[in-house]
Amino acid sequence: PSFYRKVAPVRKVHRTIGATHGMIIHDWSTDISTYTKQLIRQKVQNWIVNKDIDVVITTGGTGFSQRDVTPEALEPLFDKVMDGFSVLFHQYSAAQIGTSTIQSRATGGLAGETLIFCLPGSRGACRDGWQGVINFQLDSRHKPCNFLEVLPKYSSR
Repeated sequence: PSFYRKVAPVRKVHRTIGATHGMIIHDWSTDISTYTKQLIRQKVQNWIVNKDIDVVITTGGTGFSQRDVTPEALEPLFDKVMDGFSVLFHQYSAAQIGTSTIQSRATGGLAGETLIFCLPGSRGACRDGWQGVINFQLDSRHKPCNFLEVLPKYSSR
């Protein structure tokens, strides 16, 4: 799978999943000044139609500044919003950073047959999102259910 620059915790994620899932990890925060809602949406739309990509994890752009537009760019692409992802992310994150978690608009959804997770750009938030929620849902052994069961490519196995 393709791999874009990311902080250390997500590089570890890539090595963990790389051979199992087609996954894109992209960090908007490294060059966020060049990203607009339209550019973010277009880039992710291209990944959604690529049948080799099953999961997109973006980092950055989920805060409250003018340039934080990732949720606005990507939520319109979701066929189904993953409300529980945001809730669980915030629960896990609150145990780490307290009420500061409220400043994140982490979100997730299913667009076509592609899972999309939008994480804040900090190392800690990426680690929290992965360790607290995402890694379990991308593990076919996780019971009673996991997201691989809803992806047609994996559900027939």
